[in-house]
Amino acid sequence: MTGASAEIHERIAEEIGNISDTLVELSLDLHAHPELAMEEKYAASRLSGLLRADFAVEEGIGGLPTAFRGTAGSGVASARVPLRVRRAARHRARLRA
Repeated sequence: MTGASAEIHERIAEEIGNISDTLVELSLDLHAHPELAMEEKYAASRLSGLLRADFAVEEGIGGLPTAFRGTAGSGVASARVPLRVRRAARHRARLRA
């Protein structure tokens, strides 16, 4: 492993394990609600809603109504986790049209 320590990697894996049921449910829900490019309003709402439990969420980042950012803490102790989500469902939806 490079970068973060093995302890941090273990902690991340543990936290993901703790929310795995929620992540699977989210994945199935987003798959059941395909949206076209730049129209991912349902997905943005679901994802930002989950973040609100632990993060301050800003919506409309970069002038995009479906873009959002979650921030925890403030100043030097703040944490931002970039998350880029590419929705394959939108491509499948285009093919079906």
